[in-house]
Amino acid sequence: MATERAIAPRTAAQLPALSGSAIDIIDAHERAGFIVVAPANLSITDPRFMISRTILKIDPNPKGGDVHKMPGGGGLILARPALDRIGLFAGIFWDSAKSGVISASRDYVLYKAVGELRSESGERVPLPPGTKEIDMQVIEEEMKAEHVVKVYNKGNEEYSTWKRKVLYEDLTPAQQAEVDRATLKEVLIFRKHKVARAETGARLRVVKSMGIKSSYTAEELARPFVIFRVVPNPENAMVRASMKQASMSLYGDFGGGTGRAPFADAEDAETQDVENETPKAPEMAQEQAQTPTPSDPSPSSNAQPTPESAPVQGDVTQAPTENKEYLNEEGAKRLIGNYAEQFRVPFVNVIGFVGAQFGVAEFTELTTDQVPAVRRWIQENAPKGKQRA
Repeated sequence: MATERAIAPRTAAQLPALSGSAIDIIDAHERAGFIVVAPANLSITDPRFMISRTILKIDPNPKGGDVHKMPGGGGLILARPALDRIGLFAGIFWDSAKSGVISASRDYVLYKAVGELRSESGERVPLPPGTKEIDMQVIEEEMKAEHVVKVYNKGNEEYSTWKRKVLYEDLTPAQQAEVDRATLKEVLIFRKHKVARAETGARLRVVKSMGIKSSYTAEELARPFVIFRVVPNPENAMVRASMKQASMSLYGDFGGGTGRAPFADAEDAETQDVENETPKAPEMAQEQAQTPTPSDPSPSSNAQPTPESAPVQGDVTQAPTENKEYLNEEGAKRLIGNYAEQFRVPFVNVIGFVGAQFGVAEFTELTTDQVPAVRRWIQENAPKGKQRA
């Protein structure tokens, strides 16, 4: 079994099948025009695990923030926002305590990145650390050499006929001044972000083992990335039991000991329904009828999240360098756990849906824009007649 999440405009019919050996799967996606990112242990022999596939599109325009131009030309480098998305979907976690600047000055910076890869069993496996150094004096020389060639061949539209072996001294005073202005402008911008560039380069060296190249052409980045990850198979009985136990350990009884546990089996639900429907004394029923109660969600309320169901500041964690917010534990409990309890949907079923639909193993890997889809699924899969009135 496999699961996938498409972030590029491709239909399921256009995607290669996730069947056969790991080599067959990778070859099929490369022939289909994908840039493949895969861990070393993509092969699966254990029925408790399956392959998750994410299709991701990277913007080849440097103005979009996904890529940088290489100093001196030579291609495009993936910027940190793109690497963060790839790392997220590949299951890579960055150790901020062990990562950081090792040495820095006005013209120099050395950065070290330390990452871990979440294995199919949930363990974090350390990846070889990556380092990147930037020497602004070398960068400036490369930029100046590039501008010398551009200025010397200015007006020649035939790029293939440009003269490459050109020295600064070969230019006229006016051309030299133009090169100086262009180089200074570019160096100032690069110097301003040299630490961020060093961090990106260090992270890039960590993930190169998964198939990421040092640089790409714009034509290559016109192709979508496909990111593979081995995740637990929610259809496997052993996995479902483990998910159920882990979720109960993490979230417990959402009613604070007074409400219904979200993991109650169908038989327990029936027993609780009978107990909850025990006739009350007339005076008690009248008193409760006069006490206003907040309206609970209903299956028909799936168009837009209500203010009560929308994430609030305490529910989310802002992802660095991304315009996305991810649920934290409090948000997962309030927006998904409580909702599943209200509709009496076993929590393990919700975990299975989230894994199959979005390719994540935890609710804290969900973005806030994915929450409405999860809540709609809970509504649609509530036991008949079990929704709270």
